Amino acid sequence: MQIPSEYVLLKNLKRAKITSCKAKDAQKMIDFLVDLANTTDYMIRYPNEVVSDVKKEEEYLIKTLESEQNVFITCMVDGEIVGNIGVYAVGSVNKLKHRAEIGIGVKKEYRNLGIGSLLLEKALAFAKEMNYEQIELDVVSENDAAIALYRKFGFETVGVIPRGIKRKDQQYYDLNIMVKRFD
Repeated sequence: MQIPSEYVLLKNLKRAKITSCKAKDAQKMIDFLVDLANTTDYMIRYPNEVVSDVKKEEEYLIKTLESEQNVFITCMVDGEIVGNIGVYAVGSVNKLKHRAEIGIGVKKEYRNLGIGSLLLEKALAFAKEMNYEQIELDVVSENDAAIALYRKFGFETVGVIPRGIKRKDQQYYDLNIMVKRFD
């Protein structure tokens, strides 16, 4: 799904563009994801696991833009991707069509500027428009800032996956399972 672009003023008074990520932005998205993976342990991938094939990323972005069940929203500042959020169908079978999951990321130097809230607000509005009844996510149990953001938007913790992530150093993170319902 493609969303209309809009400009917003961030807390640092920089102008940001909230928009759909286009195929032409594939390399920027790859760079963004690698940067995220380099600056947080909370992302699911290591930097070397981010898809680095620009053609594949272009195809993925086009597929998402054409989808009626998925939306991928980016926040850009001065032409650079500084945040993104995706809403994805949990499944295509009838018994799962009411559920979606989200994934969100904001570059380290752009955190605490309201980008996460902006992206989450937009994503939830589109999820509702796409007739999803509930949104789900997994978040590292130690990621207090993300958990606070999700709670602010009505997500509730419904369970925990013990040792849901195993790091290279053989340490584990538990994952909170959080859900927001549109009742």
